[in-house]
Amino acid sequence: MCSAYRFAGVAAAALEQYDDAVQYAESALGLGNDDLVSRAQLNQDIGAYCNGTGDFAGSIAYHQRASALHSETGNVINEAIVCGNLGYALANIGKYEEAQRHLEHALGIFSDHHEQQLEVCLGCLVLIWLPWIGLGSVLCRLSHVYVTHAFTPPNTHDSH
Repeated sequence: MCSAYRFAGVAAAALEQYDDAVQYAESALGLGNDDLVSRAQLNQDIGAYCNGTGDFAGSIAYHQRASALHSETGNVINEAIVCGNLGYALANIGKYEEAQRHLEHALGIFSDHHEQQLEVCLGCLVLIWLPWIGLGSVLCRLSHVYVTHAFTPPNTHDSH
């Protein structure tokens, strides 16, 4: 039953019905599957679906759980994907420096495990590029924040 709900969530997400996808995946997670790999994947799925709904706080919470579980199971490729998704969610709530750390961590994992990445996701090379795109976006945002702050004129209306 757990996998039926998970597959229903995947199908709903493919149709960009992210609210339904979250509900199906949360139902699957709620069935109490003790398999760490399945729990990690479900948390990762729900986090991605939350990104689709714009619930970035939910996305962060689910991806943090997924990251811990993937780390525990040794699934470094999915851990990298989760870090990229965390970076995306954090950037969307304005936490650019934290987003940068997660995106750089994802890139580091992909770089260290590129052979395994290609075996796991043959034809899915986009996964390698997503953290680069996200990092570029975050760095542009950070430079805008720093430049704006550096060139803000002093308040000329101060009374002495």
